[in-house]
Amino acid sequence: MSANTITDCELQVMMVIWESEKQLTLPDILERVNEKYAKNWKAPTVSTFLARLVKKEFLSMQRTGRTFIYKSLVDQVKYKENVLQEDLDFWCYSSLADLVKSLSKVRTFSNQEKEEVRKMLE
Repeated sequence: MSANTITDCELQVMMVIWESEKQLTLPDILERVNEKYAKNWKAPTVSTFLARLVKKEFLSMQRTGRTFIYKSLVDQVKYKENVLQEDLDFWCYSSLADLVKSLSKVRTFSNQEKEEVRKMLE
């Protein structure tokens, strides 16, 4: 699985599913994605994203009566790790120092975050 094979819209749908403690139906997903991301998507739009995610094997779809229930097949943490690894490979970060230098240019780290990184490196 290539981590970057889903679109931003598909990722928003996945985030809603990952954040849920229960399996969701299309109406559940539609309501949550529209609320969370200030969208005005209609059911056919979200249904298209769900179908693509099922085809790409990010989701499973199970029929219960007249309703379909969607379940993640890809762990969120594993997905994030794959995306990060692909980005690191793409941007050719050959050293941790290069990576940290780039990160520090785009984000300010709190003292607590700096201390956490120091502890991880020890």
